[in-house]
Amino acid sequence: MSIKEKKFLPLGSIVRLKDAKLPVMIIGYTVIPEEEPDKIYDYNATFYPMGTLDTSIVTPFNHKQIEEIIFLGYEDESGKEYRNNIKKVDAYYRMSHLVNPEYKGDK
Repeated sequence: MSIKEKKFLPLGSIVRLKDAKLPVMIIGYTVIPEEEPDKIYDYNATFYPMGTLDTSIVTPFNHKQIEEIIFLGYEDESGKEYRNNIKKVDAYYRMSHLVNPEYKGDK
């Protein structure tokens, strides 16, 4: 599967990011960090295999930063439907005034 084929990978997917030392596991979607309210990230992740007990230590990143998909998380029909809806919500946020119109896009 090509990385570009799937914009939103299933939760639990483990990926290696460009220029990263450790892989990360996807734990959430469409993240607007409090400290960067003018940015939207495609995913929220935790380091693999350590995980985290502290939710303030998570890593937001964008799909185009993925270098390799190591493991594809669990997929069922409800997950596929949810991710399709996420794509619509993501497109809305990126085009709306809910996000700073000066938003520069992915890193």
